[in-house]
Amino acid sequence: MNEPSTGPTAPDGTTNDDSFGRMLALWVLVGFPLISVGLSLAGAIPTRFGFSEMEVGFLLGSVAFCALWLGGFRPSLRVAVVFLFVEQFVSLVVVLSAAIVVAGRLGDLQTAGLRSVAVVLAAWLVFGGVGRRGAEWAYRRLRRQLGVPTDEPRERR
Repeated sequence: MNEPSTGPTAPDGTTNDDSFGRMLALWVLVGFPLISVGLSLAGAIPTRFGFSEMEVGFLLGSVAFCALWLGGFRPSLRVAVVFLFVEQFVSLVVVLSAAIVVAGRLGDLQTAGLRSVAVVLAAWLVFGGVGRRGAEWAYRRLRRQLGVPTDEPRERR
């Protein structure tokens, strides 16, 4: 019934699989950083509609993910997992370094802005050409350190 995707994978890591299970998996992997930005924004900007911060955060993150999905953004699950981990690391580095610089006096709006910057920076690193070139550089460097020949091109999976 729900078979794994056997469709072709493009060089940029996208596939043509539009199943509900795939969308749900990508919502968990890519949507949670967007939801965290939504939660930060909901905490920074008071709402008068009777919704909790959690509800507004999930709504903003889900709307952002749905806009990306409808816009044709469908990365492979492997790339989405890498994005989740890179975003967590970048967010930790950005928010902690900013908190250290201003001696821990970050307001809600500054924290939301830093979370947004972290998500955009992680997306640029993972989904852009910079991440692919960095992974290729690390792959060649590791093979050189191990003494394994690097003449053959790295196969894409």
